[in-house]
Amino acid sequence: MGLTQTQLGQACGVSLLTQHKYESEHTSPTARYFLEAQDHGIDASVVLFARSPDDKVVVDWDLVRACVNDVGVYCSMVWQDCPEQYRWAMVQKLYEKCSGSATVRKSSQEERIKQIERSLGMA
Repeated sequence: MGLTQTQLGQACGVSLLTQHKYESEHTSPTARYFLEAQDHGIDASVVLFARSPDDKVVVDWDLVRACVNDVGVYCSMVWQDCPEQYRWAMVQKLYEKCSGSATVRKSSQEERIKQIERSLGMA
């Protein structure tokens, strides 16, 4: 990417220390971090999906945003103190489910929240 840790952290709204913790896997980045990266023209899919910048992966960022929102709604209703790493895992599962199914992608937020519950074995 050609950015220093400081530059990447600033672009994504985190401190140098937080950026270092992400890169050393001491903590997990938040969904907001990845969305900020994308908003600043940084190919967050390289980080998010652990791929090479040369891979031709198409990420539906509108769908990522919808999944982040849906998980946020779900957690506010059911699990207010849900740790960020679990939230992000739910976003990933929901994205995979939605991106693989046009039916799920076009479903209502209520239906997508039921997908979250099913992926957690709660429904």
